[in-house]
Amino acid sequence: MTSRSIAATELPTTWQRALTAVLTALAGAELGGSGINSPGLAGVFSLLVDGARRCAGSGSAAVTLCVPLPGWLRIAAATGDGAEWTGRLIPLEGSVSALTRRESQAIRVADTASDPRTVQSARKAGIGPSMVAPLYTETGEWDGTLLVGRPPGADQFPAAELEFFAEYARQAWTAITAAATTAARIEARHAAAHDRLTTVLHEVTGHDLAAIQFVTEQLHAQLPPRHWPQLTPLTTAITATRQHVFGALEADPANTADETGPLLTRLLHTCSTVARPLELVEQITVHDPLPGELPATTVDLIGRWLAIALLMADRLGYTRTVDIATRTTTQEQLALTVGYYGRPPSPEDDAAPLTALQTITDELGGIHRIDTPGPQQVRMTWISDPLRRPAPALD
Repeated sequence: MTSRSIAATELPTTWQRALTAVLTALAGAELGGSGINSPGLAGVFSLLVDGARRCAGSGSAAVTLCVPLPGWLRIAAATGDGAEWTGRLIPLEGSVSALTRRESQAIRVADTASDPRTVQSARKAGIGPSMVAPLYTETGEWDGTLLVGRPPGADQFPAAELEFFAEYARQAWTAITAAATTAARIEARHAAAHDRLTTVLHEVTGHDLAAIQFVTEQLHAQLPPRHWPQLTPLTTAITATRQHVFGALEADPANTADETGPLLTRLLHTCSTVARPLELVEQITVHDPLPGELPATTVDLIGRWLAIALLMADRLGYTRTVDIATRTTTQEQLALTVGYYGRPPSPEDDAAPLTALQTITDELGGIHRIDTPGPQQVRMTWISDPLRRPAPALD
């Protein structure tokens, strides 16, 4: 918020054109239910920072947003000299963004790289004079910042340019958050309607489809092979209907044990019931066919381990991934990994989740470990004891 508000018509032509480009891209963007984290906003963010850089005559520009990890920010888009910073996590403390959050208004910094208040990313990025504008949600909550910067030693930005820059950021972000919020509400309504429809379809058609399929299978078993082709259209229609109503996992019951099985079904169910309400962004990777003959108690324990690991990832970081694999070296083992960007558990955190993971590991057997393969990258992994396949039946 600046000392006075400038109407859109008072913005210079260059700023108006940049704003129009952002709004035009926003109108054509395909937004889902992820709010400002929607992948469909990537192009809009690129135009937002590129327009600000060109209009302000700066060497770099970036939009930095909050993430579900207290004390950290994510550079959602960057252009110019700092383009390689796109996607990086930076600490809030000691950042230029922290200044605008504290001041609640757009600011100019004479030399960002040497300012004692900005000891973090600005120095590493080599930013001298800068302008930074706060970004607010519709409800007035701080979302992040828009920054433009020049190299150290360059001329400072004029005071009048700060007002144009702040108004450009305000109008653009108001439109972006309004569109993202509307898309999220529509997505939520569609999801609720889909869930209601699915429930009704299950209730109305489930038993009938199962009965028809059972009769068809009995006919298939009793009829001579020469009559089987006559049943093909019916079985094909039943399979297609079940797939449409109940989903792909139930489309081909004959393959359930081999391709999905109770373990994968449980893990996918856990990801859905835990990740979806928390709006986690997860990628599930299944590398190999999973064992289908595990005891029900083992499947339940593995599902509980995954649920706790996902909740810990939500508390300590963001962008979760789930990796499921059957490893074969000299022996076959099952490996389940939950990865996220953030920080690993520390002694200051609530010990209950880690204790629960270790307790489950003690019951399951195998090992549980936490690795940090890179900056702000954390992986929680459970690796089973060697799997014991059932012995083949003797003739």
